[in-house]
Order: sequence, then C-alpha cells, then structure tokens
Amino acid sequence: MGSARQYSISTLGAVCDGITINNYLFKLEIKNMDTIPTKQPNNPLHGVTLKAILEALVEKYGWWELNKLIPINCFYSNPSIKSSLTFLRKTPWARKKVEDLYLQTFHKNK
Repeated sequence: MGSARQYSISTLGAVCDGITINNYLFKLEIKNMDTIPTKQPNNPLHGVTLKAILEALVEKYGWWELNKLIPINCFYSNPSIKSSLTFLRKTPWARKKVEDLYLQTFHKNK
C-alpha cells in the first residue's frame, strides 16, 4: 500500500494537495490562498489554549475561589490542572463557564 503526496503551487496562489492510495488519487484544491482566514479579530479566545485559560484563572483566584465562582467538583475535590482539563474538555457547559469567567476577568475593557 504505497502513498505519494503531490504538491503544486501556481503563480495565482492556488494549491493542489493530493494523496494516492491503492492507485486512487484524492485531491484537495484551494482556489485562492488569500481567502483563508488566519486571524479572528472578533474572537478574544483565538489562540488561547484551555490550559492557558485555566492556569491564568488559578493564578488569579486560586482553586478555592475558583470553586466559589464556578462550583464544579474538579475545582473542589483534589484539584489539579490535568484533572480539570480532562473534565472541561469533556463537558461543554463547564468549559463555557470557565471561558466566560476568563473573558470577564481579563478582557472586560477590551
């Protein structure tokens, strides 16, 4: 099962990426590289990892105060960055509360 990647870039900025699997060629074409968004100016969380958000909140408030602000068990019972990240990644409503607190705390005037 051989595979080969093919790349070509034209002077117009078009890119063609293809991969061959079992003699079938699959291609992905992007017509204009200038239309691909690289920044999200209206999203203050763009580029900020959940780990960085959690570490900033723990540094600012500590685990005890963080549990008062967002009463979830991962901030109360033997809290750690690792266990909290695991819980927050699996629980969208809790992650949203943490992200909202981060924005309220660090981006209120921006």
